[in-house]
Amino acid sequence: MAIGANAINAIKNDFNSRGNRVFTITTAYNNDPVATDQGSFIRGDNEWLPQQIINLCWEYCPNTLAITSTNSINVNEGAPSNHTLVANDTNATFNLIENTSGLFSLTGTTLTFNGTTTDFESNTKSYTAKVKATTGDGEDKNVEQTITVNLIDLNDETPTAITLTGSRTIAENTATSTEIGTLSATDADVDDIFTYTNSNTAFTLDSNKLKLNTAIDYETSTSDGTNAPTTKAFTIAIITSVPDIAPVIKQFTITQGNNQGRVISKTGGSVTVHATVIAKTYEWSNNFNVTDTSEDNDVVFVFNPANIDIGILTITLKATANTHSSERVLKLELVDTRPSDWTDVNNNGISDSEESGHSNNELLAGTDKKITSPVDTRILLGVMGKMGKDSGRLTLTQMETYVTGNNLTDNTSDTMSTGDIYDYVVEGLSAVGATTEVIIELTAIIPKEAELRRYSLATGWANFEVDANNIIQSKTSATCTDDSWEAGLITGANCLKLTIKDGGTNDTDGTQSDNTGDANGVVASTISIVTPTSTLRFCRLCRF
Repeated sequence: MAIGANAINAIKNDFNSRGNRVFTITTAYNNDPVATDQGSFIRGDNEWLPQQIINLCWEYCPNTLAITSTNSINVNEGAPSNHTLVANDTNATFNLIENTSGLFSLTGTTLTFNGTTTDFESNTKSYTAKVKATTGDGEDKNVEQTITVNLIDLNDETPTAITLTGSRTIAENTATSTEIGTLSATDADVDDIFTYTNSNTAFTLDSNKLKLNTAIDYETSTSDGTNAPTTKAFTIAIITSVPDIAPVIKQFTITQGNNQGRVISKTGGSVTVHATVIAKTYEWSNNFNVTDTSEDNDVVFVFNPANIDIGILTITLKATANTHSSERVLKLELVDTRPSDWTDVNNNGISDSEESGHSNNELLAGTDKKITSPVDTRILLGVMGKMGKDSGRLTLTQMETYVTGNNLTDNTSDTMSTGDIYDYVVEGLSAVGATTEVIIELTAIIPKEAELRRYSLATGWANFEVDANNIIQSKTSATCTDDSWEAGLITGANCLKLTIKDGGTNDTDGTQSDNTGDANGVVASTISIVTPTSTLRFCRLCRF
């Protein structure tokens, strides 16, 4: 028996027009077409065949057992939930065949999720179970379904760790309403909006901006609107005059809405850059042609990035105190949409989720490794740091990617065999031109005949210069914290300690026009432990 193409199309068109999904074909004893009660057609062949009735279905066969209830459930964290299982056959019975978490149970058609101990702030935000429905033997009478319970985040965590970023020292006669700093808090609940209050009328709060009336001790608290508020005291000091020395631009704090950090988005609204510095005049400039919407001669730079092309944005602050001045460059990464789970309260360039338990003077530098600066400083990712994926340790390939991606002159090639690269910035030095120390927990031990090289985006690779203010030390240690350091690069050592002078040859910020960094109270450093490449040495008096 053969079914012709025309007959197949007739069957399809007829049943689509009727909206039917099940139809019957009855075979015939001869070539005469036979119409069934459903309206389909068949053409027989010349052979005699027993007459048969064939039941067919189109796209969906309702006689096949299926679980029709939803397989995805949203449940509040810390709460139980019941889910009714439904099949397309009322005679179906259900069994729980997979319960990895142990939180599910089944009674009849009721699947219970015992979620009283679940917590959205834990690593597990969803749970699964597998059930089976059956009406007998055979594939068409048994079906399985995986059911997923997704936890809903509740506002059930108390905010903690109130932070005031900005200068806590202000000059005498500073104007009323001058912004002192930005308040932030930490809350395990996602997307909480904080409200702040303060107990001292000498200050006012504009959202999370602390502004000046007078300078005095004050106490502030924060609340997420649901849980008990958290309180912390800060002290703001007054200085009676601006000293005639080069100002130290201690740090930049970047806020956009409720977010902080050097990653900003086109859709996040206005961005505020707050500089911690004491000076008389402040001059801001940028490479993306926007107007600063804050007050003139202020430590704050405000702009809206909505119409700016994505990429790296450069902002420069020149601070002047009497006859002395200093400059510092800030680079921001502008993206279309900021990742919802990315926060950076301490503004060091690394997501808070990646550096739990780390202090402001500690920077991730590979798995279970870190770079540490003095406790009264803050250490940040270097300008190429984001290429290291939340780490101050880079590879040469990542460095090359940054250079080419930002249309910079490629100075990454070196005459040496480049090893791990460490890229970081230490800010908050005690004075312009001061020295700072960093301790690096190395990923690879120092090889034989190693040398230390420094890198500048402007000039490329060069030897790390050693003098009274620039020192190399190393040692082998499980913690890198004791004082048993040796001068130079010791073969086999896994700890490296560097002393670097602000504004010296090993400080690589600024234009590097005179092969030195800017003297501004900040040290930028990109270094690598390298080994010389193999060379053939010639001797005029030697025979080969």
